[in-house]
Amino acid sequence: MREVVYGRVPPALKQALTTRAGERGLSQNATVCELLERGLAESAKEAAREELDAALAASVRELEKTRARLAVAEGRLVAAAEQEERTKGTLRALAERARHELGVCPACRKPVRGHDYLVSGRCPHCA
Repeated sequence: MREVVYGRVPPALKQALTTRAGERGLSQNATVCELLERGLAESAKEAAREELDAALAASVRELEKTRARLAVAEGRLVAAAEQEERTKGTLRALAERARHELGVCPACRKPVRGHDYLVSGRCPHCA
């Protein structure tokens, strides 16, 4: 079953429709149906394109935010690596100093090293 749609068009559009129908060997009705179907299909494609454009814009914004977070994280990583190197240097220096002899035990008169004083807190010979 077919439905009827009435519409008023400007004379130039009516003439273009008549010309197109004649060139294709179609009736004006068939030409109108063909053009409406094509127009509606293109309109649907345009709506889909607009949705895709909106999704793309949202993805681009999210990517920009992610890149900004990545830059911050990379900066923190560099700072942490620098801090780790400073800490390693400090610990190496502390370990080296802990190996040095600090003096002699007042009780047994044997040498006491930094390690004995800092770690165990007593003379290893008197223990």
